[in-house]
Order: sequence, then structure tokens, then C-alpha cells
Amino acid sequence: MAVFGSAQVRHIVGLGVLLLLAAAGPAQAGIDFTGCTSGPDGSITCNTEPTGNTLTDDIDARYGLDDEASPGWSEYEPYQGFDGE
Repeated sequence: MAVFGSAQVRHIVGLGVLLLLAAAGPAQAGIDFTGCTSGPDGSITCNTEPTGNTLTDDIDARYGLDDEASPGWSEYEPYQGFDGE
């Protein structure tokens, strides 16, 4: 009778969980990340584009929040992309 070590058991259980999640199918987050670039400090910056027909997308479209959205928020210019008053 073979005795499995705890590392082997964890590996088998982990593989089973991975296969179970893969069988569940892909999930859609409702956001596409485009134009990703990496910075000199290792950071990653991406543009986000909402997809799908979610309630949040509907509310944003009704109140014009997508029109006022900045394509890239800058911590030094937090109001970048908004119309002047």
C-alpha cells in the first residue's frame, strides 16, 4: 500500500480544483483592458473599456459619465478629462 506525502496530496487536490474551475467556463468581467504599457518602475497602465450590458453601464450612459471619463487618470491632474466649469 502506497503512502502519499502531504505535498503530493496538496498537489492532487490543487490540480482537481484547477480542473473544476476550468470546467466551469470563462467568466466575463465586463471590462476590457487595452493599450497596456509597463512603466520603468515595473508598474502596468491600461485603458479600460466597459463591455456587456450591465446596469452600471446603463446608468453611466444615462447620466453621461462615460462622456466625462478620462482616458487615463493622472494623480497629478485628478480632474483631467472633465469639462471646465
